[in-house]
Amino acid sequence: MLGDFMLGPAIPSFLEAYPDVSLDLSLRDHLIDPIAEGVDVVVRMAELRESELVSKRLGGVRLVVAGAPSYFARRGRPREVVDLEKHACIGYLSGGTAMPWRFGGRTGPVSVTSVGRLHVNCGQTLRQAARAGLGLIQVFEYFVAEDLRSGALELVLCDHEPEPRPIYALYPHHKHAVPKVRVFLDFLASVFRSGPAGDGKVAGPAGVAGGAGKQDGRSGPGSRGRSSARGRSSRVRTA
Repeated sequence: MLGDFMLGPAIPSFLEAYPDVSLDLSLRDHLIDPIAEGVDVVVRMAELRESELVSKRLGGVRLVVAGAPSYFARRGRPREVVDLEKHACIGYLSGGTAMPWRFGGRTGPVSVTSVGRLHVNCGQTLRQAARAGLGLIQVFEYFVAEDLRSGALELVLCDHEPEPRPIYALYPHHKHAVPKVRVFLDFLASVFRSGPAGDGKVAGPAGVAGGAGKQDGRSGPGSRGRSSARGRSSRVRTA
């Protein structure tokens, strides 16, 4: 979903800005070995663990709770995490089990089991159910950014959000000086600086936020937090 909602809309602008660069974009739900697969850049949404890959932090994404105005008109708005016991919480299924909802804020990290009549393993169905007023959902902000702008969904429990999930670009050390990789990293930095409410325009060359390190990481189930790019004279492969 990260690639679908944040990278995808910005790709035309990148290709227009760099006509000599071609792009192979692969969206996956599992970790890969970029060196073995010949991938230039991997984008992952996760805390990192040690590896031989160089990492650059691109930004972070909020994990939010949202519902439709029609739902709030019937059921009211939760003010505290404990209020969710009285609400319909539409869970995301992973491995046949609904993923817990995660919160932070004043009381520190908290996990809550989602309780409701509907659990699904499809992000789009989750979003559609919330828009229809069937209950609340907890998703990454970029996934419902359009609905939040239009008013189809509204946020609650903002004071109880967990720490934003970090997003990193990872690449083999020997790729650092390759021009196609450098411009793609600049592109990624501009995309994630603009955030889910951005217009998806490439801001042009810019420094990538965060320091370099030899790390790797894992995303949470169902997040599709990995995308990869490969590279004719300049073809970038990203996963």
